[in-house]
Amino acid sequence: MAAKQYGTVRFAQNRANICKLPAPDWSGIIREEIREKAMASLDAIVVHAVWDEEASVWVATSDDIDGLVVEAATMEALEPKVKAALSDLIELNGPQSSLHEIPVRILAEQTSRIANPHAA
Repeated sequence: MAAKQYGTVRFAQNRANICKLPAPDWSGIIREEIREKAMASLDAIVVHAVWDEEASVWVATSDDIDGLVVEAATMEALEPKVKAALSDLIELNGPQSSLHEIPVRILAEQTSRIANPHAA
């Protein structure tokens, strides 16, 4: 019986049939390696700002920088807070970038409602 490796699944072959053998789950390790490589070469930071209706504040977080959680009453007040927090977190956590200035993209999301004119 000969065994062949195809990607993450190994197949064992004989003359009569092919049986699929389970491959080890490397997805968590691979995702972490990709994340480490991305953090080692920080080219841009994406920040997600979401309106918190209960607290009446914008809350900013990022998947690119661990520990970023900033809030402010307006988007205008949020931006400088985000930049200051990012600067501190990058200095503490050590992601490197070849850029003199790292672009920061703040993506805002707010859900509001309107009355449905067709509602009974």
